[in-house]
Amino acid sequence: MTIGAEVRAATHAPDGTPDLTLWAPAPAFVDVPSQSHMGANTMIHQIDGRWHRTTVHSNTLSFAQRMLPRDVTLSRHGGPMSDLLGGLGVARPLRLDVVRDAQLVLNMPEPFTMPGSG
Repeated sequence: MTIGAEVRAATHAPDGTPDLTLWAPAPAFVDVPSQSHMGANTMIHQIDGRWHRTTVHSNTLSFAQRMLPRDVTLSRHGGPMSDLLGGLGVARPLRLDVVRDAQLVLNMPEPFTMPGSG
């Protein structure tokens, strides 16, 4: 990912080939005081066949947001993320979020029992 006068980002398929590429002009960034934009997200995922929950805490320091951006180019190259977006019928981005500076804490995964899994 590069952030300058424009934003460029890419993901790759497991075989190393491009999956998704994104290009957009850089939106106007807002710098905020530390600890004024704290957040927490939870991931549910499998490790060695067992479900786990991992919490990520963030302290965003510089960011930009644009609703219904018209000048974003998202190219699909046929990898798993491209297939997922196609299967969901995604046609255009609804929001562009760019974080230029943040502090992140990735906590250790905790075993988790999925509801209904016994």
